[in-house]
Amino acid sequence: MTPSPTPAWVAPLLLAMAVGTAYSIGMTGEFIFDDLAAIQNNVGIRDLGATVHELPRNLRPVTELSLAVNYSLGGAETWGYHAFNVAAHAVAAAVLFALVRRTLELPRVAGWAGRQGEWVAFAVALLWAVHPLNTQAVTYIIQRAQVLAGLFQFLMLYAFVRGATAERFRVVWYALAMLSSVLAMGSKQDAVIGPLLVLLYEAVFLAGGVRQLRTRWPVHLALFATWAVLARSALFAVGGHAAIADTPSPATTTVTAGFAGGKVNWWRYALTQSEVVPYYLRLAVWPDPLCIDYDDWPVATGPAAVAAGLVVTVTLLIATGVLLVRRPAVGFLLAWFFLALAPTSSVMPINDVAFEHRTYTPLAAVVTLFVVGLLSATRRLSGSAEPRPFLWAVVVLAVSFALLTASRNTAYRTTESIWRATVESRPNNRRAHHNLAILLAAHGRREEAIHHFSESARLKPSPYTSAMLGQLLLEADRPGDAVPFLRKAITEELQEGDRELFVGELPSHKLYFNLAGVLAKRGDPEEAIRMYRRAAELNPAGVEIYINATRPLAALGRWAEAAQMLRTAVRVDPKSSLTHNNLGMVLCRLGQTDDAIAQFEQASQADPNAGMVYDNWGAALVRTGRPGEAVVVFRRGAGCKPVYPRVLYGLAHALKRSGADAEAKEMFRRATEVHATLPLTLAATAWELATNPRGEVRDPLEAVRLAEIAVGATGEKLADPLAAQAAAYAAVGRFSDAAVAAEKAERLSSAAQAKVVRKMLELFRQNQVFVQPAAG
Repeated sequence: MTPSPTPAWVAPLLLAMAVGTAYSIGMTGEFIFDDLAAIQNNVGIRDLGATVHELPRNLRPVTELSLAVNYSLGGAETWGYHAFNVAAHAVAAAVLFALVRRTLELPRVAGWAGRQGEWVAFAVALLWAVHPLNTQAVTYIIQRAQVLAGLFQFLMLYAFVRGATAERFRVVWYALAMLSSVLAMGSKQDAVIGPLLVLLYEAVFLAGGVRQLRTRWPVHLALFATWAVLARSALFAVGGHAAIADTPSPATTTVTAGFAGGKVNWWRYALTQSEVVPYYLRLAVWPDPLCIDYDDWPVATGPAAVAAGLVVTVTLLIATGVLLVRRPAVGFLLAWFFLALAPTSSVMPINDVAFEHRTYTPLAAVVTLFVVGLLSATRRLSGSAEPRPFLWAVVVLAVSFALLTASRNTAYRTTESIWRATVESRPNNRRAHHNLAILLAAHGRREEAIHHFSESARLKPSPYTSAMLGQLLLEADRPGDAVPFLRKAITEELQEGDRELFVGELPSHKLYFNLAGVLAKRGDPEEAIRMYRRAAELNPAGVEIYINATRPLAALGRWAEAAQMLRTAVRVDPKSSLTHNNLGMVLCRLGQTDDAIAQFEQASQADPNAGMVYDNWGAALVRTGRPGEAVVVFRRGAGCKPVYPRVLYGLAHALKRSGADAEAKEMFRRATEVHATLPLTLAATAWELATNPRGEVRDPLEAVRLAEIAVGATGEKLADPLAAQAAAYAAVGRFSDAAVAAEKAERLSSAAQAKVVRKMLELFRQNQVFVQPAAG
């Protein structure tokens, strides 16, 4: 080997500076995509000692260990993780430089580059280091697995070459090659091609033929033996211990990562790759547009669908075979490209058919081939071996690549920016719309989230998308639009079987609960009840389900079922004031007033400041003819903060029933000061409870109480409270009192209202009740 006139540290330093400049913009980027699961939410890396202990069970132990070291040094601060990736990439570029330089000094190719071998090696390493296509592998933090695998493969090849050409320390170099192979496969599984690549390298650059390969067969055998590391990890992965997989999954969803298994058969996947591989080559030549996710890449249905790509790929494969025979060095570069892609771009199906980070190592072969061609072209054009044209071309390309890489790094600064960039470059990418929508929803940007969830649902519906759309539309007060999506989410959930599922972070019982609430409000109580019951089956501990289910049951007058629901809620949460209160109200409707009073008492113990409880408790006592006790209860309620206005009106009414007219009058005045319009609301409620055409809805006793409160508060000066009082008295059989109240109401009524009151009066004089005509 001829000593280089340039110090050995200069090239690595320049490469490090170039890498640092190109990637500096992305150093503060957020965790994105699979970073969230593999780093931010990965409890397995938070204890370095525990991580080391579990390494034998990890599918990518080297990558996992590097993450654990990062976490131990800087926690979840992203800067340290980015710094590691960039540093590893710079080291990989330095090793690639050393590998290419060492190769160009081998006897078989030494005459080609001449004294420009070092410049060629530097050009290869520089252009590869700042190439925009490598951005995903370097800046997308979890893809350091690809960077580490590439680094150790370069080091394995370099160590092997040094061992094969060294006069001393051969065993040390071969040992380093074996260690590098182990580390490469411990970083990512696609490094499995390493021993094959070394074998091909020797056949092309070192051995005089197949027979001479036998001289180093123990070394090759040892390298192939490193496959055992990968096999052992794979066995643990099959047993459920895999920690990191190649395919990222949408944030907060449950998409399976890794091998596609039965989703795509091997021949359709291989046909699809016949288009993917030429696309990778196109990005190597013209790296635009770049994209983090190719979820929308169609899987080939047959050869005709990918005819152009198939012709290109097959032609390249044939050319590789021919060149390995006629021009072995060029053939090796093409073979390296295909070998490096083989684990992900051949016949073994993977969930995602294309990812840019998979080109990290293959790109080195393409760049080397390009640089070789560039040098030959500049020599022909200049008519001499003068390196300046070649070097200027390299400088221009390197600067262009570095600027494009820096620009691409801006897209990786935030989760939103990377998904917006993906949506712009691939508008039919369902997963990009989905993940952008999740982010927007989390930041309260509801309308934008609805738009992107809608796009995701249009491209490929999923239970999670439907559920989130339904939820967001509910929040936007668009229940009519929400119902179809909630129904769709539920239908898809039911297809999974009769069990609780999580659609992203949303448990499916929430789907039923949300849909039930909308149905109840939109006048479909039967369907609402069915949805509530399903929600309760999936989440028996959901107190809010039982409480809300009583509303449609009450609307149908199914009070016994409502009581059963609430008794279940009380068993689930015996300390809930609301549950005891609601059960008490239902028991009053069933005529079980004593049991109701007991429930109200328990509700007050659970929450002594709940004014509503005292109002209902006092009302129950008035219903049973115990106004004196009711006064005591109402007084307790009147002391609640904030003041519950109905308690004050209830207290005034109970005082009047107890004969304390003067105090009652004063309390009515005070109540009116607190809430002047409440009596009219109570009168309207009393009217419904007394005259509703559906008998199960009517509650005459409560109607009497509320009407008396409304009349007492308004001083018999308004027609509506008097009309409600008349109807309520008639409903409990007090027809004489009803007639008197109706006569007073008639005198205060408008002409139209007076017609209804006169009809009521005629009925009361015949001892008949007044009921509103049925709707429709």
